[in-house]
Amino acid sequence: MNKLLNFLIITLLILVMISIISYILGGYSWSPNKEIPFESGIISINSIKKINYFAKFYILAILFVIFDLEAIYLFSWASAIREIGWQGFIEIVLFIIILLVGLIYDVCNGVFE
Repeated sequence: MNKLLNFLIITLLILVMISIISYILGGYSWSPNKEIPFESGIISINSIKKINYFAKFYILAILFVIFDLEAIYLFSWASAIREIGWQGFIEIVLFIIILLVGLIYDVCNGVFE
């Protein structure tokens, strides 16, 4: 309990110290431009502009995330290849086969066109 209390006190002290330092050193802008909404490099003028995106872009983004996570799993697998042995090898082969089946399905449905 004593270690937990020490941890909480030190954490709160660090938080207070960082807040005070950022308040002292932080710059402030009091210009009227600070209140203008600014999104993705476009200054909106008196109306909300609706930009229609096709669902294909969302599907591509989801596929990018899926295959990006695949790279993370493959990297961690490659780092621990000696410890996991043949069972880990068979599991990663099944993982890659499942992803390849999904990729072939996406190509056959024309997602990348």
